Amino acid sequence: MGQNRKRRKNATESGQDRSKTKDIIHADRRMRQKRNGEEKTNQYRQAEKMEQIIGIGMDAIEINRVVNAYQKDGFQKKYYTEEEQALISVKKSRAATNFAGKEAVAKALGTGFYGIAPNEIAILRKENGAPYVTLSGGARKAADTLGIRRVLISLSDTKEMAFAYAVCLGTAI
Repeated sequence: MGQNRKRRKNATESGQDRSKTKDIIHADRRMRQKRNGEEKTNQYRQAEKMEQIIGIGMDAIEINRVVNAYQKDGFQKKYYTEEEQALISVKKSRAATNFAGKEAVAKALGTGFYGIAPNEIAILRKENGAPYVTLSGGARKAADTLGIRRVLISLSDTKEMAFAYAVCLGTAI
């Protein structure tokens, strides 16, 4: 049995209180971290990387309503960036999933579309098809004011409905 394990076993058997046993366990963990070349404790590393949820938003919308509205040129320019319009030209239902995504992001920012134009929130796709969000103008300003560093988004749809869920992450200001 290793020396550290013996100390833990002896501390428990001799009736020492739990806090001393925990101190020994944590000291053992710190020794292992140093031995493995890890100079920072896990707690310190987590504090460095820690992001918190600043806001969440969800939206569901009927696909047909958005696809019908998308046929109007004014609607396209008001609600979608040129990059989004290119994506939608390949698959019309993306007009609805992107619209739901914009609504979810606006809710996660805590503003709705007050002070934010819908085309300032772009829902785009990576090469593998995963959606991501880019912000500009008033949406970027609102995010910066709240300390939001990134926005995560999930999109889904059925034959009739489109759904989106957005989470804003950052450091609270």
